[in-house]
Parts: sequence; structure tokens; C-alpha cells
Amino acid sequence: MNRTEQKRTAPAKRAAKATKKAAAKKVDAAALRLEQFVSAYLVHFNGARAAREAGFSPGSARQKASELLARPDVQERVQIAHAAFLARNEATKDMVLARMLAKATADPRALTELHRGCCRYCWGKGFRYQFTPQEDRERREQHAGENKVRRAEKKPPLPYNEEGGVGYNPRTDPNPRCPECFGDGKERVVFKDTRDLPPDAALLFEGVEVTQHGLKIRITSPTDALLNVGKHLGMFAQKVKHAGGDEGDAPVEVGVVMIPAKAAGGDGDG
Repeated sequence: MNRTEQKRTAPAKRAAKATKKAAAKKVDAAALRLEQFVSAYLVHFNGARAAREAGFSPGSARQKASELLARPDVQERVQIAHAAFLARNEATKDMVLARMLAKATADPRALTELHRGCCRYCWGKGFRYQFTPQEDRERREQHAGENKVRRAEKKPPLPYNEEGGVGYNPRTDPNPRCPECFGDGKERVVFKDTRDLPPDAALLFEGVEVTQHGLKIRITSPTDALLNVGKHLGMFAQKVKHAGGDEGDAPVEVGVVMIPAKAAGGDGDG
């Protein structure tokens, strides 16, 4: 080829080279985006969210995720990457499973119990209302103040009404002959000191909140934890919807134990 022909074909060659380079760059960008999609998907298994995080248009993210996850090559990449992840994190997986199992088999009674003790009338004199020592002292002080006023007004003092006397203890068993509670007693919620909880029971404890109605104690459901263990072991058939669903995690059910404000401060009974 002479110099004239070389000059004539040079622009075409440069254009072809530029086109090839642009195509290669486009392929690299698409491959990178696909890698980003697979990586994001393996974190939370939410296709639409993974598509958005990989740079696809938010408006078409769900559709794009559905298309990608339907491709055999993408499915293979996901399976290979997931298998590699599990191999790298075998110790972590075992630790999580052990923690889930401990939570599933923990006894909630290690955190909170429902006790039945005597009511105020069970052991009072003549089955009348019984007081604690502190309550009796406060009543006697109030009675003395009232009598002081009466004496100042030239009125005779009134005798102190002991009612059922002193000695009420809510931990005492109910009196089966009590005419007020009929031997059923009165229930009270007892929450254990979290500093002394056994390790498995401590996993159930989700925190405590002070409200105007008393203490709100949150406890994870052992049943939910047991279901999670069963799912992990493949005991239940599951249908996983890869591409659909809105972003966000499903709510976690927790138990709530309410201790009334008056009972939360002690064992007193109104």
C-alpha cells in the first residue's frame, strides 16, 4: 500500500479503533456494574436495592433486578460468590448459629416471673386490711397530727385504727380461707437483676424503658429464634422472592412485659 492509500484509510482505521475501544470500555463498565450488583445482592438479598446501589436507574431498578437474576450466568455468579462467602465465614456462621440456638432454648423465666402472694386481707387480723411497717408508721404520724389539731380545737382525740395490723409481706403464700381473694392471692411481676442473668437468658433481654405507666421490658421471643434456627437448618420449605419486595427489613417481634409504676418501685400493694 502506497502513502496515498495509507492517508486515505487512516481516518477509517482510527474511527474503527476508537469504536472498538469505546465498546470495550462499555463492556468493562457493564461488567463492573454487574459485579457491584452481585456484591450488593449478597449483602441483603434485595434485588431492587442492589440494582440501585449498582448504579441502575431507581425507576427501573426492580425490573432490572428481575432481568439480571433470571440470567443463568448471574445466578451462577451469585451461587459461586455466596459459596465462597460461606467458606470464608464458616466460623462466623457457626458462632451465629450457636447464638441463635442459645436464644431459642433460653428460659424466659430467668428474666421475669409471675408470682402469686397473699393479698392485703389474707393474714390481717379478722381478715382486715394489713399494712407494712413503714405504712403503719406513716399512718400513726398522720393520726397523731390529726389528734393534735383536734386537741387545739378542744375536741377529744380519736383512737388509732390498726385495721388488720402490721406485717404485710407480698411474698407470703395466700390464705386459702381469705374472704377477699378466696385463696387466689394477688399476682405480681418479678423482673430479675440483669447483672445476674445467665448468658443464654441475657440474649433474650432487649432493654428496658421507663414510661408513665411503669417499666416496659422488651424480651425477644424464643419461639422466633427457634424458627430461625429451623430455617437455617432447612427444616422448613421456603420460597425466596429474589427481585421483588420493597426495601426495608421485616419487623422483629419482641415481647413486652409491663410492670406498673407503683409495683416497679417495690413490692407494695395498693
